[in-house]
Amino acid sequence: MKYHSMGPNASMIVAVNLFITKFDELMKVFFQFGNKRLEYLIVDTPGQMEIFLWSIAGFIISSLIKFAFRTLIVYVFDLKKCVNINTFLSNLLICSCILFRIKTKILLVIIDFNRFLINQQQRIIVG
Repeated sequence: MKYHSMGPNASMIVAVNLFITKFDELMKVFFQFGNKRLEYLIVDTPGQMEIFLWSIAGFIISSLIKFAFRTLIVYVFDLKKCVNINTFLSNLLICSCILFRIKTKILLVIIDFNRFLINQQQRIIVG
């Protein structure tokens, strides 16, 4: 980043553009399993969904994955962060943009992480 005088956003875009030049090699690794097809391929983009939505490289990557595998997008957001109606609607808008841009099935998951963490802690203490 410092060498090329780029900020974090420009660096991520350049990284995705460079990644796509080697994406065929990654797809070969996926298909090296012979007759055994991958049952699941999980691609995690925490907080970086914008790159896959608005850059051409992200669109190509998502299209290639969709072409090679059955695809389901899971969009997860925290209920506590959506107490404000504007934030909640913003998340729904982003989710719908993903749906129409990538044109595949989408599962919207709203989680109350605080309650989930409390339940997990109780489970660890009890059992």
